[in-house]
Amino acid sequence: MLSSREGQPVPNVTFQIRVNDEWQKISTDDVFKGKKVALLALPGAFTPTCSSTHLPRYSELAGVFEENAIDSATCLSVNDPFVMQIWKAAQNAEGIYFVPDGKGEFTDADSMLKCINPKAIPPARITPFSKPGCPHCTPARKYLAGKGYRFEEIALGNHGVSYSSLQAVTGRGTTPQIHPDRPPAESKGQFSGCRYAGNGTGTADTGPPHRDRHRQYTDFAAVA
Repeated sequence: MLSSREGQPVPNVTFQIRVNDEWQKISTDDVFKGKKVALLALPGAFTPTCSSTHLPRYSELAGVFEENAIDSATCLSVNDPFVMQIWKAAQNAEGIYFVPDGKGEFTDADSMLKCINPKAIPPARITPFSKPGCPHCTPARKYLAGKGYRFEEIALGNHGVSYSSLQAVTGRGTTPQIHPDRPPAESKGQFSGCRYAGNGTGTADTGPPHRDRHRQYTDFAAVA
């Protein structure tokens, strides 16, 4: 369970807002610093439950919040300023301060994680390329799953992805290929900069496409 972060700053973000039909910028300090804020964070304006239940109740209680030393009842949603203005008017929510997080920078999970623990290490993004009937794709897939790595697989022949797409993106047409965006935390850097591309012989090419090194999948497991 996460420990209390009371008194710790929220992610530092700048929001674009509209005031009297003019663009202005406000920061998270403008919204939160030195204040007590009741924050209603929503996935999107005009969503059914948010519009029928969540926001109306906050709007009803805005005066009560103020009576109880809350400086601002604030609604934050991942929408642009125009949508937030229209939604506020449609809801008659004059007692609520609307903040548009149009770019999702405040709501972004990585920003929030850094705020909670700057030293926290998120999991690597891993994308394996495979193709139906590839005998070497199954052990590579099992290896990733066995290590507990989350991955998004791209299979040739699905959604218009072809051999040409693979060749254009990676410089190779063989499968499987496993591309991490960075080394997984437990690899201690040995995963860094490596691309694992099956060469159709039960081995894997390790390293950028211009290199001609090969490792057995057993060695692949040892490297990662």
